[in-house]
Amino acid sequence: MPCTDVTEILSLTIDHQDCIIHYSLAKLTCGAAVGNPSLLRKWIDRRPAVDVLSATLEDVLTVLPTRSQTWEFLTLKHLTAVQHGLRAMLGFSRSGPDDVCAVQTIETDERGITLLALMRIDLITTEIAACGNCCRGDK
Repeated sequence: MPCTDVTEILSLTIDHQDCIIHYSLAKLTCGAAVGNPSLLRKWIDRRPAVDVLSATLEDVLTVLPTRSQTWEFLTLKHLTAVQHGLRAMLGFSRSGPDDVCAVQTIETDERGITLLALMRIDLITTEIAACGNCCRGDK
């Protein structure tokens, strides 16, 4: 029976130069990957946080060509989740229990800073749907 809780958990690590060195997105209830736990890895690895914050789906698709509309949606979902996580992590947005990104922990170590946050996927999906087809001219 499918789970009705669509909350996902984001793990995001930036190094001391504010470059992303790790991220994963998984379902909170069962831990299953969302398409692929690090779908953007090839594009996002070692990329400065400021570049990720300003990135569009088109920017990502230049490195990660889409396989299908579903894959494109998952790519946008991962990008949106990481951007919300970065905004919360860096203090650019709220991160309470009613927000898209609810910070659970922020820890530092020799590698950098790691965020663990709950993502309200219902709100992310609404945000993505509001964009409709305006982000891509070929649809």
